[in-house]
Amino acid sequence: MFSVQVGTAAGTAVLQLRGELDVESVVQLDEAGEIAVRSTSALVVVDCAALSFCDSSGCIRVCRPTEGGCGWRRWPRSSRSPGWTW
Repeated sequence: MFSVQVGTAAGTAVLQLRGELDVESVVQLDEAGEIAVRSTSALVVVDCAALSFCDSSGCIRVCRPTEGGCGWRRWPRSSRSPGWTW
């Protein structure tokens, strides 16, 4: 089972992924990604900490660049509590 939540942290869109990301569930990720991109002009962070499985189709979706470019930001685990809103 796969789920994705769209939230924000310090004005940045955050996609929190849980469960198993595979060829059947990437559609959910694509839909959530579109919502996240429309909700902010800033960076979109993909939090994969709660993924239990990710196949190659999931890896491609998580790592593909967007039209505006590609950026990476790593959030320290300690910052995950007060700043996150769901």
